[in-house]
Amino acid sequence: MTKLPKSLSPGHGTILSIFPYFFVSLFASFVDSQAIVLALPSIQKELNIPASTAQWLMTIHYIATASCAIPLGRLGDRFGYVPVIAVLALLTAGFEIGFYFAKSFIELFCVRIFVGAFSSGQISNRNSMMRILPAHEKAHSFLQQGQTIVQLVGVITPIICGLLVQYTGYKNCYMISAVCYFVTFVLVLFYTNPKGQKTGRKNDLLGSVLIMVAVGVFCLSLTLLSYKQYWQSGVAFGASVVAAIVFYFVEKKHSNPIIPIFLMKNPVTHIVLTNINTYIINAGLGYILPQFLSLRGIESTMVSIIFAITGLFTFIFSMIIPIIQKKVLNRRLLLVLQLVSISLCVVLFFVSFNTIAVMTVFVLLQLTIQITSLVLYPLTMMSVPKRFSSQIGAIPTTGRTVGQSISYCLFSMVSQLVIENSQIPDLVERQIFGYQISFLLFIPFLAISTILIWFKIGMQENESHKKGFRQDKVRKLQVAEFADDQEEQQTDTCFQIATQDEKSELLGDDKR
Repeated sequence: MTKLPKSLSPGHGTILSIFPYFFVSLFASFVDSQAIVLALPSIQKELNIPASTAQWLMTIHYIATASCAIPLGRLGDRFGYVPVIAVLALLTAGFEIGFYFAKSFIELFCVRIFVGAFSSGQISNRNSMMRILPAHEKAHSFLQQGQTIVQLVGVITPIICGLLVQYTGYKNCYMISAVCYFVTFVLVLFYTNPKGQKTGRKNDLLGSVLIMVAVGVFCLSLTLLSYKQYWQSGVAFGASVVAAIVFYFVEKKHSNPIIPIFLMKNPVTHIVLTNINTYIINAGLGYILPQFLSLRGIESTMVSIIFAITGLFTFIFSMIIPIIQKKVLNRRLLLVLQLVSISLCVVLFFVSFNTIAVMTVFVLLQLTIQITSLVLYPLTMMSVPKRFSSQIGAIPTTGRTVGQSISYCLFSMVSQLVIENSQIPDLVERQIFGYQISFLLFIPFLAISTILIWFKIGMQENESHKKGFRQDKVRKLQVAEFADDQEEQQTDTCFQIATQDEKSELLGDDKR
């Protein structure tokens, strides 16, 4: 039997040894997510369904991701990442093929649930692989090199998907994604599987179900509202509130919760809320642009080029922002970004009659939102004492998926209500006006973030060398004593997975 290279074993990996698997697995998931964004206008016409219904193909994917990422990640803790990724990759490939042959909205919807669940498990375990594979002293540079791969895939994927959607049909993207997932299955088998850790911890399955119910039913209430089914919408909203309350008490008492409730205090809570607002806007932009430009007669290839340009600029600024942060307070940088974003939203509303201007302002606006995410990520991780960094690691992922799920339902609801109630005689012009109003809806979220940043988030102690630093503006988390006991009962593995490579998801997935 041929002996495998040592670089495929934990503690000995190199960026070259991880590149084939990492690139193909990223490409598979990016193609899946990018294609649905570009194809949504076509799906609406093909199935003759309104936007508020069609967007559920994206919403349910992210709800499934939020609910299943951590539980499936813990399977990797127990059995090792190689067999778990292999099985999940095969399952995802099968359901991607199912999407290709699906004919009705219900079939497409069901497939998206399973693709979201299984792909989220792959992401969690891939993060584990990225953490375990390199030697400890090389882990930082290894992860930085991984970011370059993420950015590379994030730039080329929109262009490839745009060409496929325009010239061959959107379903071919999912056949390519299925092939890539099968290749992922083959490639991961070459790696040495680390020993699983039988920790005896109870998985928070009830918490996973409750977060899916709370977010899913809330999103359903928005969709029902778009159909003017007011009392049904009210019932759904009430059910989501009940599910959220039950989720809170379940998480508070669970020894191994999905979300560590004891850490949800100032400044962590306000940073997380600002993060969610940012994800809502970013996802809203990604949803509205293809819809808006399709009404202007712009082909999907051009839309994909815009996404690629945004990705390229984000990559450039991801290297510039750390240099700026050495001199400028994070609080000031975030405030400037919020004010610039608000200004761009206003400009976007008034220039929406000009297609070139819309595309230009869109790139600028999404760039400022992406930079905001880049600044907020380390703030989230640094907002707790070092011994709790593993528990906070899951929060950005959960915030991102929840924010995206809400965003798609919210903006489709607003645009549909405006379209149905507008007095503009021409249907296309009414639809365009509906998306114009959505541009203004970004402003309240940005205003809330601005207030939180100005009054609540404050400064960090590690910024004492920066100009304008004030000790009285430092916000520190006060953790109750019982948290120490709770923290000792938990192992760090699954949360460190998210912590070490969260930036990969943030820089990669958010572009879609």
